[in-house]
Amino acid sequence: MSKKLWIMGTALAATSILVGCGGGGGDTPKDRPFGDVPVPNVTAGTNFGFDLGIVSNGKYYLTDRLNKAVDVVDLGTYTLTQLSPGAFTGCKPNANCNSANNALSGPDGINTIPPNFLFVGDVNSVKVVDRGTGMVVKTITVGTTGNRADEGCYDADDDLYMISTPEADTPFASFIQGSTQTLIATVNFSDPAGGPTAAAAGLEQCQYDRGTKSFVVNNDGTFANPHG
Repeated sequence: MSKKLWIMGTALAATSILVGCGGGGGDTPKDRPFGDVPVPNVTAGTNFGFDLGIVSNGKYYLTDRLNKAVDVVDLGTYTLTQLSPGAFTGCKPNANCNSANNALSGPDGINTIPPNFLFVGDVNSVKVVDRGTGMVVKTITVGTTGNRADEGCYDADDDLYMISTPEADTPFASFIQGSTQTLIATVNFSDPAGGPTAAAAGLEQCQYDRGTKSFVVNNDGTFANPHG
């Protein structure tokens, strides 16, 4: 039997994480909802502002801006707990996530880093969460622009973590050594002089390619190539 996971939410009405399972044969539907996992503090007048998620060791981790936390759904029991609620920026300009500006809000991207950490993008920083204690154990400053560190990826060969800050006036990527949890390099994505850098460049998800020993990142557009 295979298991599948759904996330359901809209800007106005999302109040829960919808999880489900499916597969098998016979009379069992191929895809069928299992049930809702309620998210705390989603009430009338609030939006469930969230960004990215990952699945690791039977748990689904989701960055939750409304609660300024990382939500964790146990896929065996479908119960939700929260890591470090209140430790992240949350939604800006409104804490209830109505009309949120994603560029100024967090948490954002999330990745697992050995031996037992989560690296979570936030405004101006990456926060290191110990999965054992559920606490933020370090804040790694990656910029001062007031914009989020958004989406990241990990190079296990060289123990390097890359994460992009796409909405800065000059978009940039930060490189962090996983073992020391320190910033070691910054790469600016600069268009030619006079180019509308902030409007054109849009760094999205990256991936490490072991075959070429390089990071590959999706760029929505540059001054020279506005369509990417």
